[in-house]
Amino acid sequence: MTNKVDFGDVITAMVTPFEKDMSVDLYGAEKLANHLLKNGTDTLLLVGSTGEAAQLEDDEKERIVKHIRRFTPTHTKLMVATSDTSTTRAVANRTGV
Repeated sequence: MTNKVDFGDVITAMVTPFEKDMSVDLYGAEKLANHLLKNGTDTLLLVGSTGEAAQLEDDEKERIVKHIRRFTPTHTKLMVATSDTSTTRAVANRTGV
């Protein structure tokens, strides 16, 4: 028997907005996520394939994911990237954030 996972119909790799001082813009991320969800996205891919995954610190990734989860409807699926330029950190993050 094969277990099937429902990843959703429309998965959007969401960019991570930044402030001018290069800190993560959580309010901007929330606004962007709301916009995507209102326009057909049902799964958000966070901190990943848009290039910033390897640049963010682990605590920044965690803050983004927790912030987005806090306000999104429970039926919204979140996918979280675990890629990194460091193999050791990428493997460790598979079970982390």
